[in-house]
Amino acid sequence: MTEPSAKRSRIADSSGALSAQEATQYDRQIRLWGLESQRRIRSSKILVIGATGISAELCKNIVLAGIHSLTLLDDQAITEVDLTGQFLLTVEQIGQNRAEASIPSLQKLNPNVEVAADTSSLASKDDAYFKQFTMVCSTNVPLSSLIHVNQVCRESNIKFFAADVFGFYGSVFVDLQKHDFVYTKVDKLKNGDMKETKQAKTLQYISLEAALEHKWPSPPLSIKKMKRKIGSPFGVGVFVLDKFRTAHSRLPTSSPEDLAKLQALRDEVCAAKSVDPAFVSDDELEKFAVSCGCELGPVAAIMGGMLGGEIIKVVSQKDTPVHNCLFFDGPSMEARIFQLGF
Repeated sequence: MTEPSAKRSRIADSSGALSAQEATQYDRQIRLWGLESQRRIRSSKILVIGATGISAELCKNIVLAGIHSLTLLDDQAITEVDLTGQFLLTVEQIGQNRAEASIPSLQKLNPNVEVAADTSSLASKDDAYFKQFTMVCSTNVPLSSLIHVNQVCRESNIKFFAADVFGFYGSVFVDLQKHDFVYTKVDKLKNGDMKETKQAKTLQYISLEAALEHKWPSPPLSIKKMKRKIGSPFGVGVFVLDKFRTAHSRLPTSSPEDLAKLQALRDEVCAAKSVDPAFVSDDELEKFAVSCGCELGPVAAIMGGMLGGEIIKVVSQKDTPVHNCLFFDGPSMEARIFQLGF
């Protein structure tokens, strides 16, 4: 009896070896970044925490790229709010577990990838749980919870990403510890021709805990210099929103009471980081509060696309990854890389 093609094409181990069927399937990718990089992708085991809008886009991209396995960890039930950014879910699935409901659509994208749902809570996981993966990517998790996960990843040399979307705004933090990669250097010759050479490079990253201790130089930078450094008040506002979520177990609304709390937290964060509070004005705080309660689909798609691209860079060891934080400002459509803690 002939096996079903999906089962026949699976690889039994995680060595990164490609079957003939996979070599054909990933032919265009292999031409783009090489067979060795595709093998690295094929051997990667990735944990994604949170079946959110940004993670749906991320999971789509890495499953199509041909990773070895994806585990989606989420203990939350689907609500109407999830449907604003999570395209893997439907209104008929409201009330079901977000991770389990996402799996069928992801599996259809690439039968060669092992896709699984874990419906437990992040808090229930011990340190050993994370050590079975080569990379952990967390979405919609407070910074206080991420610090421990990041530390476990550092102890076991596991690559770590943390991302979030707050309405029109988004952020990504990256800790790759010591990361070796190859990038293409382009030089212009005297005759006007362009010469490309492959260059090896190593980047050193710091922990999330160390990055959170980052302080801008004193005296406070001017608003003009702040904009040049990180582009958007959200670079500071993300810390304000996280403090609010930690204190109140929810994101703020645009009510006068919540805005007053945001202003107090803004002053606290800016004082700790030697930033002029005017950089995150009351108007900016209100902009954050108006939309931050949900993941807007277009912003989740942009952030998830960028995050997926960064993860492929890292696992393939091709091209320069984000070092070490990215802030996205939806109203201005700007994404800026900023080095926290350096």
